[in-house]
Amino acid sequence: MGPRLVFPSGGEAVGHRQPLSHYLTYSFRPYYKCVIGNDYRVGAHELREVDLVKNWRRGTGRGSGGFPVLGGGAALAALVSAGWFARHVTAPAVQAWQPGRGEFLRAGDLVVRTSGSGKWVFVLLHGLVASGDTFGRAFDRLADDGRLIVPDLLGFGRSMDVARTSFALDDHLCSLDAMAEALNLGDSRLVVGGHSFGALLALHWAARRRAQVDAVVTWGATLFRNKTETRERLKAMGPIERVFAQDSPLAERSCALMCRYRRAAQLLAIILSPDLPVTISRQAVLHTWPAYRGAISILFSDWETALRELHGGQVPVTLVAGSNDPSQAPDLAADLSDRFSNVRAVQIPKATHILPLTHGALCAEQLR
Repeated sequence: MGPRLVFPSGGEAVGHRQPLSHYLTYSFRPYYKCVIGNDYRVGAHELREVDLVKNWRRGTGRGSGGFPVLGGGAALAALVSAGWFARHVTAPAVQAWQPGRGEFLRAGDLVVRTSGSGKWVFVLLHGLVASGDTFGRAFDRLADDGRLIVPDLLGFGRSMDVARTSFALDDHLCSLDAMAEALNLGDSRLVVGGHSFGALLALHWAARRRAQVDAVVTWGATLFRNKTETRERLKAMGPIERVFAQDSPLAERSCALMCRYRRAAQLLAIILSPDLPVTISRQAVLHTWPAYRGAISILFSDWETALRELHGGQVPVTLVAGSNDPSQAPDLAADLSDRFSNVRAVQIPKATHILPLTHGALCAEQLR
């Protein structure tokens, strides 16, 4: 008998952490299942207990248990879908990540997740086309030592604003200041963490409030020496980044299509990202073109001035990166640690750009 494969059944959303055995117990139900939000979209057919190889050979017929099966084209689609799920459930990020806990509330223009209390306040800033969900349950342990605050950055995720048109660096920093005021953080000691694009914001915001900041930790920081290197490194991350890592008509039209057909875009993001948890993939399209364009402009900002200001205030800065992260400029972190006494460079062997998803516990430890 040939292999049979399973899609998740019951009330679980695709991408929710499950043991591999859950997906290999040989029951396909439903055959077409796509998760958008909490809605389950089921196609016209259900395929249960079907020996895919046997029915691929037959082209038509009935599978075990007397359930109807589809023809050869559908069997091919089933194999492709099965390949997606096999890759998905074994992906390090999918296996490691779980949603974080906490209360969601609005603080100024931002929606934040917050939990815990104590001497320190940990503020975590996510990357481009993402949300605070990047920082999952592994980071919840920070709430044991202090207050954990995870905003969805201005224009992204739950803070998406379709009416707003300005998302420059100062807009982001002002929104973080307004968040701090709304949450009464004026006298609190801050530890600021940032991933990717959020690392840039972490450096700028920490420099702006350096008298209040005890430390900055970044993961996969998108720090580059010049504009040419910025574009080349972003393109090296993959085909989607090659399209969107530039202020071009193609990027604008693609973003406009995503905004117009956002639910379909969420599904496409899930299909194109089998190595990510579904929740994380869905968040990738929750932004507008002005928000994205503003964020791209920040990638070209003068981050080195912020780093010098943090050095002047002797605020410790830890630059953490994966050894397999294509976004990292060669030797830049080591060079910065040589030039600035407050900077420490840490490399995680075999890790990629999505460190908070794959190595959440390790990332959280860097903040404590």
